[in-house]
Amino acid sequence: MVEISNNPDPGFGKIFTQHMLLQHYRNGAWETPKIVKYGPFKLNPATVVFHYGQEIFEGFKAYRQSDGSVCLFRPERNLARFNHSAERLCMATVDIPSTLSWVNKLIRKDKEQIPERPHTLYIRPCMFGADEAVKVCPSTSYILFVIISIVGDYFSGDNPLGGRLRTETEYTRAASGGTGCAKCGGNYAASLIAQKRASYEGFDQVIWLDAVEHQYIEEMGGMNIMFVLDDKLITPS
Repeated sequence: MVEISNNPDPGFGKIFTQHMLLQHYRNGAWETPKIVKYGPFKLNPATVVFHYGQEIFEGFKAYRQSDGSVCLFRPERNLARFNHSAERLCMATVDIPSTLSWVNKLIRKDKEQIPERPHTLYIRPCMFGADEAVKVCPSTSYILFVIISIVGDYFSGDNPLGGRLRTETEYTRAASGGTGCAKCGGNYAASLIAQKRASYEGFDQVIWLDAVEHQYIEEMGGMNIMFVLDDKLITPS
């Protein structure tokens, strides 16, 4: 395990704490969660997630305070969105208070690794379909896990806040009736080609337009986007 003391600039999503939360959903119910050593999974090649993409995730942060305590930023709302994603992908939902309680236990377990600011902890809950069957139907078993990453700035280089923006007029991020409202890996994989082209042309981020006319601003790739018009601050709904 790489220690934060050896990484004054940890970047984002590369350094992890020593433990993770693990919970299985089988026979129609969630089993008791466990806090285990951070490590790899051993999965059957026929596991549903590899073939039909039943996978969702979330992300929120924990900050060390000046008095030594640790503060989470609205994690219950992230877990509510996690459940919304699960429902959209026909997956099992989690009990929010129970899951949050176990996330807190995980953070306390690795509390000594929580860095001083400006570094923070990025908490990543993730769930995937675990049935071992190549068949197009919802999985009946799931694996939920939560890992914690020690992070610095998400953006780096000359434009730490996003820099030059490219408006995407060909590819679509989300469409009515689609899965754009769910945080599933397939949505992000499908967006990479637009970001790759933007980077090639010297831009830092993509502004996504509506799927029908490609005229109306919907969102930006890596952060929220806002505009100041006269005395009003507005953002896409």
